[in-house]
Amino acid sequence: MSLQTGESSPATKQIYHLGDAVFTLKNCDATFLQTVEKILPHFTGDPSSHPEIEEINTGCTKEILDLIRHVASLHQKQKYVWIEASCLLTPTGKKVLIAGKSQSGKSTTALALSLGKRWSILAENLCLINYDSRRVLKHLAPAALDEKALEVLLTQGVSPERTYSLEWRKNRVWAPVLDVIGERTFDPNFDLAIWLERDDQADSSFSVNPISSGEFARKALTVSNLLKIKGSSDSFFDSIAQAKCLTVTGGELNQRLDTITGAVSST
Repeated sequence: MSLQTGESSPATKQIYHLGDAVFTLKNCDATFLQTVEKILPHFTGDPSSHPEIEEINTGCTKEILDLIRHVASLHQKQKYVWIEASCLLTPTGKKVLIAGKSQSGKSTTALALSLGKRWSILAENLCLINYDSRRVLKHLAPAALDEKALEVLLTQGVSPERTYSLEWRKNRVWAPVLDVIGERTFDPNFDLAIWLERDDQADSSFSVNPISSGEFARKALTVSNLLKIKGSSDSFFDSIAQAKCLTVTGGELNQRLDTITGAVSST
């Protein structure tokens, strides 16, 4: 999908605020725009005091994940890199990073911890780290869930308060992520780093294996743009240098939750 970014005239348009990007949207499909308005964070400041409001022209395309990625790419000029991950803050102040490849269960696990354990989501879908200031940016993109993920959440007695679907994507819904943290950035000193490993074998067993921070970083390189930006990787390596790192493979949601909550309590 080809997305274009230009100057915006936001007087009559909804203004969005994702990460540090403040923008409006242009799309030929009114239904798409109506859905996006419900799931993306809104800009609550004074537009006249924010001269860098941009317009993103998505043409007639309707892929929300591509839109999120495009918005993330706008942060590169501000020296941000991204990792496909969820970042959470526990009620006791511990920071947890949950990373993995597509369909590994990151969003499902993060929402279960947020809704069931009252953990705060600091970043969803992508974790953005400024490799100059070495700060992690709050990034409250909506969580993408399929029908199986919703069913799994219900087994834990939780479900998102609101979900929205697009008629051309029957197998996916989007859950807005609530902003419960006032700060825009936070220190990237993660206490626990979880790599969720997909295992598609029907008879696979649940396993948890400790790994070094270096091994975790090598795995994270496969779901990030760290290799594309020279000099950016040190900021991410430093963020997990003191973290307990685990690879979690297979298993049910309750097993993953027990593993993560148990691991963070011992850090």
